[in-house]
Amino acid sequence: YLGIFTWSDEDVLEKVIVEDGIEIIDDYAFCGADMEKIELPNTIKTIGWNAFTESNLEEISIPESVTHIGAYAFWDCRKLKKVYISKGLEELGTMKTYMSSEEKKFIGIFAGCYNLESLVVDEDNPYYMSYENSLYTADGKELIEYNPSMTELKLLPQTKIIGTEAFLRTMYGDSKIITLPDGITELGYRSFACCRDLTEFNMPDTVVSLKELAFESCESLKSLKISKNLEEIGQDSFYECNSLQRLEIPDKVKSLGYFKFGGCKYVYIGSGFCEEMDAGLWDWFTSDGRYVEIS
Repeated sequence: YLGIFTWSDEDVLEKVIVEDGIEIIDDYAFCGADMEKIELPNTIKTIGWNAFTESNLEEISIPESVTHIGAYAFWDCRKLKKVYISKGLEELGTMKTYMSSEEKKFIGIFAGCYNLESLVVDEDNPYYMSYENSLYTADGKELIEYNPSMTELKLLPQTKIIGTEAFLRTMYGDSKIITLPDGITELGYRSFACCRDLTEFNMPDTVVSLKELAFESCESLKSLKISKNLEEIGQDSFYECNSLQRLEIPDKVKSLGYFKFGGCKYVYIGSGFCEEMDAGLWDWFTSDGRYVEIS
């Protein structure tokens, strides 16, 4: 068991070698560590959440013994360039929150790693695969985490789901525009959260589900094309999207969560219904015979 270290400004290490026999790297164990490399023994089973957050790590090889990596394990490792994940990894991204002692599903493993050049998963891993240095489920149907250093969108053709926090804090080239290809059916929980420079988003008509907080804190987002076949909009989907002035909610939406419109001023529900937001709070109103609650 390897617990939390306290690092001072004087603790500058070229390489850390973890002793053989250690099985757990605890949450926040190397948070802020000024080290370039770390050598992990083939006895490590778990890497805790935020284990290497904001460290100066430049490369890491995850040994075959590791079966679990916690959420945000390499959050904001701005110097991280190379990551190798072995065939033993089974689970990614769970952590406990201050609101609950139960573990919740988050991802964000490499969020803020803007210099990540190489992310490779062993081809014999039965659970995950890599493509264009991004992380997917083994069948390629769900994008687990998009490489935050990418400057143009490259997805596997068979991708159906943009997973939980897949694009969290992604810097997307100079244009700051994302156009998803046809075939995507679901945008997951916080899938594009905190993409603060994103200005335009085009959703294909194959998308039917938009989960909670999908565009949370996309504060520069001005233009959003929504799928005509969208059926579900989750809670707070557009929270703090303060540059977004207008939304058009398609007729097929059956489920509409609470508090989802952030700073948006105009919302169209169904065919042509329009009202002006008043401090973001609305009572019940009717559109095409359907009641929709906006709070």
